[in-house]
Amino acid sequence: MKHNKSLFALRNEPDYGQTTTNPFILADRHIKGLSPTSYEVLNSVMAYHGLTLTREEFDYLSSITPIRLPFPLPKGDKEVIATIGSARNGAVKTLGAYVFTDKSNSSQYVGGSMDLANRVRYYNSPKGLSETRTIAKLILANTPYSFELLVYVIDPVAMGLIDPAKALLHKLVIALEQYLILDLRPKLNDLLVVGGTSVSFNGSAALAAIAAKKMKPVYMYNRDKSVLLYIRNSRRDFAKDIGINMVTLTRYLNKDKVLYGNYVFSDYKLDTAVVSLINRDKLRRTMADLYKNRMLLRDHSAKVNSNMHPITLTDLLSADKATKSFVSKTQASKYTASVGRVIDVKLFRRPLPFQYKGWLVESNIVSTSKSP
Repeated sequence: MKHNKSLFALRNEPDYGQTTTNPFILADRHIKGLSPTSYEVLNSVMAYHGLTLTREEFDYLSSITPIRLPFPLPKGDKEVIATIGSARNGAVKTLGAYVFTDKSNSSQYVGGSMDLANRVRYYNSPKGLSETRTIAKLILANTPYSFELLVYVIDPVAMGLIDPAKALLHKLVIALEQYLILDLRPKLNDLLVVGGTSVSFNGSAALAAIAAKKMKPVYMYNRDKSVLLYIRNSRRDFAKDIGINMVTLTRYLNKDKVLYGNYVFSDYKLDTAVVSLINRDKLRRTMADLYKNRMLLRDHSAKVNSNMHPITLTDLLSADKATKSFVSKTQASKYTASVGRVIDVKLFRRPLPFQYKGWLVESNIVSTSKSP
């Protein structure tokens, strides 16, 4: 029987060991305990919705074997489509539940949907990543690649259901999601009761930890901001991930300046950008390579007097006319000072090439083509 108490009253009723039918208290007690999730326990919590599961329905839902899928879901992947269907409009929808597992600590999140394909993809979308729920915050902070995905697919045909009513299918999805919450005891769910608003025993702590760090998301786009490539929920962690310092990040953030001819940083998410997140390790390697070749990626014609200009010094006073290359005018100036014939960095503003104190100073730009 559905509860007549208000949601506020149910959520805030204290648990002092009393006999109760409050689904929030019952769910909390079960999750904190070690007993298996029984037919009776599940139905006691399902009473929140005024729903009751039959024994046959419980036996089927509790026996579903999970299927592991890659996350984020690759577009057009045949295995994904065969398992949870397509996200295209008009495609047959697959119903069931899904479980995200944090690879770093095995903590889990359970969800359910009448449309698994679209629901799971939602967690890797700008809208999904901007939510305030614990799971959204953690996916945003650690990137989707930090999570594993399992799906539990409900097959009405296997249950002997021919053209079942939508209300029955909706009940089965709620029941499966609630069963997995009670059975797996996920630490990342903010809701102990499906459709309720009870904060789980660890979910609020995770959110509080993020808030305590005063994290502010940073979004990394391609040069025309058409593709979202990377997200981090902390500026410091973002800079560390991609291998730049905070000064560089601040210089480029929200100013439409393009780093290495490829990347734009912003505090704001753009709903118009396509989400195609890059693996952190791959991104770090790419950024390291771009840094090594950054002088060749600069448009030196745009700022002739920039100190970030590759220079070649030839020592005309040495017997072998030794030549050295430097990535900037500043480094070249420091070298000349170290050997006692200093060229002040301001003198490098002269048109190149030029000679000074026995040095031949030349530009070392081989190409100004940008990285693809």
